[in-house]
Amino acid sequence: MPRVVVDKQVHEFGDAGPEETLKGQFRLANAGTADLEIGRLRIDCVCARLRIDGKRIAPGGCALLEVEYDTPRTAGPIASNILVETNLAGEGRYLHLKVTGKVVSRGGKTAEVAAATTEPAGQARPATRPSSPPEPGSLRVVAMYSPTCAGCDRMEKALEGSERRWGSRVWIDRRLLDDVANFRDLLVYEDHYGSTESAAPKFFIGGQYLAGVKDITDRLDQVIECELARGSVTFFPDAPSARPAGGLPSEILARFQGFSVGAVAVAGLIDGINPCAFTTIIFFLSMLAYLGKSRRQMALVGVGFTASVFATYLLLGLGALGAVKVFSVRSGVSTGLSYAVAGLAFVLAGWSLVDFVRYVRTRDVKTATLGLPDWIKQRIHKVIRVGLSTRGLVAGSVSVGFLVAILESVCTGQVYLPTIVFVARAPGLRAGALGYLVLYNVMFILPLVAILIVAYMGVKSDTMGALLRRRLGLLKLAMAILFAGLGLLVLATV
Repeated sequence: MPRVVVDKQVHEFGDAGPEETLKGQFRLANAGTADLEIGRLRIDCVCARLRIDGKRIAPGGCALLEVEYDTPRTAGPIASNILVETNLAGEGRYLHLKVTGKVVSRGGKTAEVAAATTEPAGQARPATRPSSPPEPGSLRVVAMYSPTCAGCDRMEKALEGSERRWGSRVWIDRRLLDDVANFRDLLVYEDHYGSTESAAPKFFIGGQYLAGVKDITDRLDQVIECELARGSVTFFPDAPSARPAGGLPSEILARFQGFSVGAVAVAGLIDGINPCAFTTIIFFLSMLAYLGKSRRQMALVGVGFTASVFATYLLLGLGALGAVKVFSVRSGVSTGLSYAVAGLAFVLAGWSLVDFVRYVRTRDVKTATLGLPDWIKQRIHKVIRVGLSTRGLVAGSVSVGFLVAILESVCTGQVYLPTIVFVARAPGLRAGALGYLVLYNVMFILPLVAILIVAYMGVKSDTMGALLRRRLGLLKLAMAILFAGLGLLVLATV
């Protein structure tokens, strides 16, 4: 197991002039026996920036966490809280560090005197969570910020103005980030809302979030008005500070980053050799041969078709991901969706296993029943025939790719949807969801690219069709294992 050792919990900048950029660092060492992985780095003020020179620290190794802090104009103490996410288990998963200092007149610059210099510069009005429960139907505004952030006094005034304007229709839930439990809750909310900004303050309102003092002061009332009109409900985790982000046990969380990329890549690859997709590719190639296309024409058509399938499938994934994120704002709906998708994955796993057993017994491909309905197959074949018969080969292949991807998604989406739900809800994956979708779709079109290359080299579609029939049992078994694995992964995020 990894074990982190920090050279200090607090970095003291000392005295500094107004509007200076201060630099400090923490040394993180791994005194354990396994790699120490660094996840998200968060600081509670937009006036500061974090950088680490290595996110995977081998046993006996170390990394430097560098902090840059822009001092305010006002004189007085300054302070910021830092949260470092690691792959350690339990409470040790998060490191809570701090930087402090004092702004004084120096170097020809005279610091402005704050109204109360006994508090850190940028001190907002002391705020706590509301003591009274919200009115039924009111919109909850989760305000996560630090009492020491520069500009938070302006943000607090905006909050007070919103409270006066909207009255009992809104309920301000203030979470001060000098409390490490609130800092941890911030990561939970980031996972659900897809927020990747490294600095607070952040407000979570209905289905939207605001990040940074300017965004909050400029758009707070606009977002509240929009979410009230929609009847939105702000996400609320079952136990915000009692569990790590995403709802998974710390031991599972520590392993997620290690296999998440591989899981998504394997899912995309197996989906690409899904019999639904494979038979469509074979028909596509047979039509090219039937129409007497030259090798150059085959290459042009192949590029247009492949690019169109990739773009269309990626757009379908982004749409589904957006829908899952909307549902994730409401924890009950989100949990129900996860159970439903996991249940679907297990049903498909059982169905694929039945197809595998039937094929092994009979060696008849017609015994496999999980696939595209006949009317959709016929529609796809018609689209390919018409599209490849047009004079504009490239334009025709692009339109064919788009329509085929849409129609084929009825079958290939059986793998795609559980993967999207897994990416959307698993900790550490949501922020990079677009990258994971791109990876999935690159792997999805790899078999298509390989088949087109083989066809370009002269291998006939009949040969590849025979290969599919011989390996159908193996493909069905792989699909069964994949569906079961995806079901388990989705359940793990509940």
